[in-house]
Formats: sequence, structure tokens, C-alpha cells
Amino acid sequence: MVKKSQQSPSEIVRQLEKIVGREYVASDTVDLLAYTRDASPMEGVVPMAVVKVGDSLECSRVLSLANELGFKVYVRGGGTSAGGGGIAFQPNSVILDTTRMNRILEIDERNMSVTVQPGVIWSTLNEELAKRGLRVPFMGPESAYGATVGGSIALASMSSQGVTESGGTFNQVLSLEVVLPTGEITRVGSDALPTAGKYARVCCGGDFAGLFIGSMGVFGVITEATLRLEELPTSSRYIGVVFESWEQGLRFVQGILRKKLTPKSLNITPGRKSTESSWGVAGECGCRIVIEEPDDGIASRKAEA
Repeated sequence: MVKKSQQSPSEIVRQLEKIVGREYVASDTVDLLAYTRDASPMEGVVPMAVVKVGDSLECSRVLSLANELGFKVYVRGGGTSAGGGGIAFQPNSVILDTTRMNRILEIDERNMSVTVQPGVIWSTLNEELAKRGLRVPFMGPESAYGATVGGSIALASMSSQGVTESGGTFNQVLSLEVVLPTGEITRVGSDALPTAGKYARVCCGGDFAGLFIGSMGVFGVITEATLRLEELPTSSRYIGVVFESWEQGLRFVQGILRKKLTPKSLNITPGRKSTESSWGVAGECGCRIVIEEPDDGIASRKAEA
């Protein structure tokens, strides 16, 4: 049973300020109203406060305080969720904002991995990796210019470039650092062992990282993530096809997959209105195909097939 907080909102705010500093706690109504919305049509309740944590230790102390005083905590990243992932739904709650934790901690070219804090924006990460000829196989959600890596992991983002061949955020994670609701800091994946390194998600036991991917912060707050990398392609092809019926479009997609000609991305535009708006051609659905290969000849043959 969750205990009800006996502390006044002003006292809780004061305690939060002691943890992160006054400049990183918002409690004025005009500031809090901005946190009642994300990219979804839903509207959350006005939180009691917003606290911007700077590292896993501050996050741990905030969650420990929540247990001690009995207030609810909702976790927020970039606020680009289309499903209410960054807003509060119960009164007298605190939103834990992770955007201060925005550092790229390590780019490990030997093990082909990158370790980041949860508040890193996808577009920033992609830009930095591209300087080294690298990228995460899943390049972030459609809202990559505002979405955070931690938010994408917490929501198990699937809709974007690279997902057809490489899977969504779920498939990129090698290890995580997580602050549990109790305030305990833990690591999952191969990095759970001090000398093992960050190279595999399912290692030394079950897929414990999978418990937190898509959990929307319910099981813990992601404070660090290691993702796998791949080299940037040297050759690309872009194909667009519009179909008069859904049946034709689905047969086309099934034919590609059955021939094991999986493209980097295959996005379907549904419905006549959106198809005509996107493509300028009438049809029930449209397919946008991206082919990426290390060799121009391979890319051409794959596109022709």
C-alpha cells in the first residue's frame, strides 16, 4: 500500500531543492503547465513540481525521498511522446525530468558501442557518430530532433528509419544503468559484472534489461544506456511505390520479405488521403523503401530485385 504524503507541497519542493539545487526545481504554475502536455492529444494534471536530475545519484535521492514522503513520480524525456509518456496523471505528483543528463559518455569503436545518458537527443547523437562514420542501426523515432534516447528506450520506440532491417530501440540496447523505484542503482546486461564490459544484453542470466525497455519508467528510471553501432553505408537507394488497394501493397511487402531482400526501412503510408498528400498520386497505400549497402553494385541489384 502506497502511503499518502504528510508533507506540504512547499516542504517537498524544499527537499527537492536540497538534492538538485533551486535552479533545477520548478514549482510555479506557469512553468508546471508546460509539463501537462506532450506530443499526444492527452492532457495531464498539473504536477506539484518538476525536478531536473543531473546524474544517477540525484535520481536515486529523489526516488528515495518519494518513498520516504509518499509522493508519486512520473519520468519525462523530451516530451515528444505520442502516447502520454511524459505527463502526470495523478495529483500531488512530481515529474522527474531527465534532460539535464545529456552527455555522450563513450564511443567505443573497438566494441562498436556508444554509451549515453538518457537525456541525449537522437539528432545530436546521430551527428556525433556520423563524424566517425558510425550510427546506431535504429536512428531514433520520427521525432528524433526532440526525442531523447532514454525516452525512446522507456517507450520501446519502433517507428522510424532502420527498423525493418535492424529492429527498434529494443534491439539496440546492450546494457543499462537503472535507478529502481526504491532508489537503488543497478546495472543490467553484461555490464552488470564489473570486469565484463558492455558488449551483450543477454549475459550472465536472463534478459533483465528487457524488463525496463518499454516499461515507461514504471520499473525504474534509465540513467545510462549502451547501444550497439554499425558503420554508415556507402551506397543508398530510395524507392517509392503507390498501390490502388491494400491487398496489392501487402502482397508487395510480403514478396520482399519472403525473398529475404529486407531493406533498411520499409514504411507504409495508409489511406487515400494521406497517400495522395504524401505522394501526389491517388492510391489506397504507398510504400517508401530505403536500401543501404556497403557496395553500390549490391544496392543496385537489391533495388532491381
